[in-house]
Amino acid sequence: MVEHNKEIVRRFGELCLGKGELRLVGELVGDDVVDHNALPGQGAGRAGIIDAILLLRAAFPDLHVVAEALVGDGELVAARWSMSGTHLGEFAGIPASGRNWELEGMDLYRIEDRRIVEIWPHFDTADLLRQLGA
Repeated sequence: MVEHNKEIVRRFGELCLGKGELRLVGELVGDDVVDHNALPGQGAGRAGIIDAILLLRAAFPDLHVVAEALVGDGELVAARWSMSGTHLGEFAGIPASGRNWELEGMDLYRIEDRRIVEIWPHFDTADLLRQLGA
């Protein structure tokens, strides 16, 4: 079960976020998922996750996400990831700068019935904004 849960998290990060494969969101994310660090304006549940992915991919169309390490314990999976992209669209009120950026972070996911039902994202927002020129 733990290995399967880790694979769900890997696929969500690398494929849904990193490649924009929205068709997988319904398979990997629960209807009423709770994102404990939602983006400003992000709606609730699975629809909110899709909105966040679309927002990120509009701002950073070449977004690349790599799950560097995954650790699981029962229904919980911790992910250390790296992310990079080019700022080609508005993000958080910041107009496109054309700047490349790189970021690392850690998230905690709770999996229930083979779907992500809670996400606790953690990354250095100030570092991202600095790299974008804010």
